[in-house]
Amino acid sequence: MTEAQLNWTDNLAAAPASRLAEIVLPSEPQRRYRLYVALAIAFYGLAWAIAIAQGVVKQRPIDFIQADARGFYAYLPAMVINGNLDFSAATRMRTGEVIGGGILDDHNEHGYVVNQWPMGVAITLLPAFLVAHGITWTLYQATGLDAFMPDGFTLFYQGLCLAWIIGLITAGMILADKLLQERFRIRGPAIAAAILSFWIGTHYAWYVFREPFMAHGVAAAWIIAVFFFVHRILQRIDNRDSEPIEARQWAGLFLALALCISMAITCRLTNAVLFPLFVYLLWRITRSGLLGRWLKILPIALIGVAPLVAYQVVLRVTTGQAVHTSVQGLGYRQNEVFYWTDPALVQSLISSRHGLLSWTPILLIAIWGLWLGLRRDGRWRDPMLVCGVLSLLMLWYINASWYAWWFGWSMGNRGFLDLGILFILGFGFAYDAWSRLGWGARRAVVTIAVIGVLVNYALVGAKLTDAIEEQDYPLKWEKRLSTGAWERF
Repeated sequence: MTEAQLNWTDNLAAAPASRLAEIVLPSEPQRRYRLYVALAIAFYGLAWAIAIAQGVVKQRPIDFIQADARGFYAYLPAMVINGNLDFSAATRMRTGEVIGGGILDDHNEHGYVVNQWPMGVAITLLPAFLVAHGITWTLYQATGLDAFMPDGFTLFYQGLCLAWIIGLITAGMILADKLLQERFRIRGPAIAAAILSFWIGTHYAWYVFREPFMAHGVAAAWIIAVFFFVHRILQRIDNRDSEPIEARQWAGLFLALALCISMAITCRLTNAVLFPLFVYLLWRITRSGLLGRWLKILPIALIGVAPLVAYQVVLRVTTGQAVHTSVQGLGYRQNEVFYWTDPALVQSLISSRHGLLSWTPILLIAIWGLWLGLRRDGRWRDPMLVCGVLSLLMLWYINASWYAWWFGWSMGNRGFLDLGILFILGFGFAYDAWSRLGWGARRAVVTIAVIGVLVNYALVGAKLTDAIEEQDYPLKWEKRLSTGAWERF
């Protein structure tokens, strides 16, 4: 056989694999976006399938708004339907189980319940909730069926809000794709692999298909949008000589950015760790001589912080205070505090008790990728990435200092998921370097990825079947070694 025939035979054999790779990891942006939409639809179906299966097996009502998610959601039925700030209606799940020891039943001296769970998820869900309430109210008036009871908790409300959440997450993934492509020039297949690794391969998937009403899926989407709009503003600053910035576009970008960061912080207050990104942005604006223009449109941009203002108003009414010097003022119990001088830094990463890397080992690839990204071309390439890594390090310290550094009944260490864009970037840098890696490094990446996905879904199965004692150490020998160390209660 001639050399030409050998090459033709090799190409023919490689063609099916190439076509399959193009389907799973498309090069073209539009194909990747369609892939994300298809995955979102699959997640929506999976969420219902698991909820129904668990309802049948455990003989309990179907309920997506579980545990702490009731606190995040409680604002909607209280304020929209009941027209008050009494959150006690949300204190029981559809199963009748009381969440948080009945914390939403505790009235303070002002006669209010202080909801320790922030308001961002509820504000995010408000459009879907209003649509669901309007349809449900109409159907209930027409039929009188309990299935359409306009109480804010029936499956019609939950199903529509679930679709809204997954839609928002999908939009976030599309923005992450654009960010990796536009700013970091990562190849299309590597972008798809990065987003799929985070979305499917980590414990983030659990908060999409099993506990979607928790803050993490929504907050991660808002933070992706924050990074995207900061990138677009910096892009306009860099290209201002060739593409003059129109006042309307400038105002629109800052309004969108203000809304996204306001929503991110209102979902979880620890997302204020993003401040290095805004310090850098302000420095670039000032250095570029655009501070005057920015101050002119600042009042318009400040409209975007309305969600954060609304949350502060609710806190002011329910607590009677404008400023809170401790988390107890936000509704937390006396034992729920930060141990700033005794953070469980190692345990929050490596521990059978929801350690980030122990439960989600595929993130080792993302962390390695972040290092590659920071040292791209042998220099500190992108200040925006540096700011993001600084935020991630600060979040690590905050999470490790919290009294429950394992985050209770968490799937993995959920406290890190809000900054998921950093892990997506890390995966992207790692996969983009694939062609430059030796065989040993490639084998290591593939091995970690396969083991990481298997571990993740083995733990998903264990949680679904209640095979894991939620707050405890699955490895009893580790519990014995850790007795007396970082034991908050």
